[in-house]
Amino acid sequence: MQVNMQIFAFLFLMLGPFKIIGPFAKITQNADPTLTRQIAIRAIVFSSIALIFAAVLGQRIMSNFDIPMPILAISAALVLFLVALLNIIKQFATPSAHVENVIIPTLDMAINPLAFPTIVTP
Repeated sequence: MQVNMQIFAFLFLMLGPFKIIGPFAKITQNADPTLTRQIAIRAIVFSSIALIFAAVLGQRIMSNFDIPMPILAISAALVLFLVALLNIIKQFATPSAHVENVIIPTLDMAINPLAFPTIVTP
């Protein structure tokens, strides 16, 4: 039971709704309610398919290629470190003199940037 609660807590923190609210609101601020609903449903479907795909095939791929769990953990840590480093480097980039562009929402935004990397993180 303790392991199930840890897994639930991990998934809630990594895939939780709190980190999705901001980007979703920014993407859909100029959209009508129908388009907003369609973007939300598509993002949920695409991210669910990706997570199921990773869960089903992940173990099989690891066993077929004899990848030990510590190597996978080190690789994941390296990817997460590089993603975090990229965000830090972006903070120190020279500010460009651009005017705030109005985002025109489309259904393609359900995949990128909403489903990947916002809902399903690296």
